[in-house]
Amino acid sequence: MAAEAHPTSEPDASGPAAEPTRTATGIEGLDAVLGGGLLRRRMYVIEGAAGAGKTTLALHFMLAGRAHQERCLWITTTETRDELQVAAHSHGWSLEGIDVVALSMAEHMARPEQQQTLFRPSHVELDETMQAVLTALERVQPGCMVLDSLSILRDMAAEPFAYRRQLLALKNALVACGCT
Repeated sequence: MAAEAHPTSEPDASGPAAEPTRTATGIEGLDAVLGGGLLRRRMYVIEGAAGAGKTTLALHFMLAGRAHQERCLWITTTETRDELQVAAHSHGWSLEGIDVVALSMAEHMARPEQQQTLFRPSHVELDETMQAVLTALERVQPGCMVLDSLSILRDMAAEPFAYRRQLLALKNALVACGCT
């Protein structure tokens, strides 16, 4: 059961800035520890080893958003839509009402004819992938979004600066559309 978010008032021009509203993670105990959930309009990066529960946490977050009538966007770079549905179904959950965009970068990178030889991947594939993410954000206008997984994007970048630049662009886009 998703914990109810504890909204607080938004800042106004006449008074001090109030704490932004929070959005539920969908995990009751975590929401209690976080004081009602995640701060809205912020970007969070969840790290951990394979099998640690990152995707399960993200699914909880999406389901909580959907339960609160928010538009939800899941962008996957490593799994197909079917694989994500199987993961959700294994917990008894449905992805109905959640926009899923599968960029399947692992499949793209595995095809030799798709590999770049003239330009480094960070100059082409990373930029193209981030443009696809930004296009999906613009099209769906979600209140909450998951991008699973960032590690493949990091691996595509030739240097840490290229990866960081793309993450900052994503953060700015999320803030601009009011997305968590």
